[in-house]
Amino acid sequence: MNWSTIITSILTKIDITEILKDKRLRWSAKRTVGALIAITACNDIQHNGITWQNVALCFIAVLPLCLSLLELDKPESLFEKAKKIKERRKLRKSETP
Repeated sequence: MNWSTIITSILTKIDITEILKDKRLRWSAKRTVGALIAITACNDIQHNGITWQNVALCFIAVLPLCLSLLELDKPESLFEKAKKIKERRKLRKSETP
């Protein structure tokens, strides 16, 4: 087995649609657009070789993806906090005899 078949077998098992979704499991525009730019750059590299334009496209594609990993989670809303408190109270009541 050579490296290309190993890499191909690993890549076929990856679900790309899950990568393009955000933390709330919705399609993310910045991830989808970044992925399309990266695919375009890779396709151009395959046909024409590496140029500075392709490197710039890859940088532009990866930058929003990297920044999306650094996003902080939004703070909980009052409704979510109240819901958690109610669930804790229910658990305490069910645990006591």
